Amino acid sequence: MFPLTRLAIVFLIITVLTIPLGAIPGQFARDVLIRQGYLAVAAFLALLVLGKWIERRRPSEYGLDPRRAAGDLARGFVLGALILSLVIGVLWAGDWYDIIHFAPGDETLKRFGWALAFFLAVSIFEEIFARGILFRLIEEGAGSWIALGVSSLIFGLAHVGNPNASWLAGLAITIEAGILLAATFMLTRNLWMPIGLHWSWNLFEGPVFGTPVSGVNLDVVLDAHSKGPQFITGGRFGPEAGLVALFIATLAGIWIMYLAVRSGNVVTPTWLRKLKGMPEEDVTQAPLAPAELPRLSSYLPSRRRPRKPLP
Repeated sequence: MFPLTRLAIVFLIITVLTIPLGAIPGQFARDVLIRQGYLAVAAFLALLVLGKWIERRRPSEYGLDPRRAAGDLARGFVLGALILSLVIGVLWAGDWYDIIHFAPGDETLKRFGWALAFFLAVSIFEEIFARGILFRLIEEGAGSWIALGVSSLIFGLAHVGNPNASWLAGLAITIEAGILLAATFMLTRNLWMPIGLHWSWNLFEGPVFGTPVSGVNLDVVLDAHSKGPQFITGGRFGPEAGLVALFIATLAGIWIMYLAVRSGNVVTPTWLRKLKGMPEEDVTQAPLAPAELPRLSSYLPSRRRPRKPLP
């Protein structure tokens, strides 16, 4: 049950599950949707094996509570769409974003459906790997803040190899996406909200608003281009590498992190708990009951001051 041991085991499971990818023949091997879908299923199965049979925990304790799937997935999707829309709105207001043309029609619907499925598979794979496995296991031993730093850094470095990427783009993703996505996981203690947020972020950045997604052009609804200083717009890598997205997404991440801390969802490192004689912490589930989660007001701080206990 040592966290690093479980981390090595789950990496081995994912490696074994992805071996058949090399045996996929011809056209299927070149279909990125099939490959990404396979990776998403492999990551899901690896987490299931780890949580159910190795850790012997309930789905709610390793981030896959089915009762909260629909609500948290929808909330994350809306949040990601709002953040990305705000980023594009600021770029447009600053004359750093122009729409070239709008592409309606049946072909657009087909391409949008493909993008919808593709980015869902991407978000499932990356969130299970970065938050459900890496962050969660490091957090158990080293605490929330070290897990946040390590998982965010690895997540950012994983994007440095993308087309049109740079070290600054990787750093921007490390900060903005690392904090934002880890904070949503810490707040809800499940993967559905980070998956929904990640899904809509990519979907609105590329297919909807027509800007590059991590260096790849996947415009569907709108064909657009950014202009102006690259450090503001993100250039050919996409808005997520620019100052506007960095500021807005990081600010949102800090706010959600504040709510997670306020809810008591921060794990103290094992060595510090033992040093201070503290009891073991259980933050595998959010402090809010599933019936309360559909209300966004549940996450907002109350203005009422807590009553002082009677002597």
